[in-house]
Amino acid sequence: VMLRSVAQLHRSGINPRHLRVFRQMASREAALIESALLPLSRRGDVGSKARANEIAGDVAESFDVVRRMLSRQAIARLDL
Repeated sequence: VMLRSVAQLHRSGINPRHLRVFRQMASREAALIESALLPLSRRGDVGSKARANEIAGDVAESFDVVRRMLSRQAIARLDL
């Protein structure tokens, strides 16, 4: 899926070198999720760690939705 998407981006004029910002955003998002869930994951019991991993996935999905909506709003404002 990712390779297919990168190929589609390339056909649209966006080269792999342009994707560096996405890697940086992903790292920042992961750090934000880690920071938010650190108290839960450090409780020491297996259940808390599992719950933190579950919540992390949910938060990542929410980030995807927010990012997608913000991108679409920004694109709608473009003069294309």
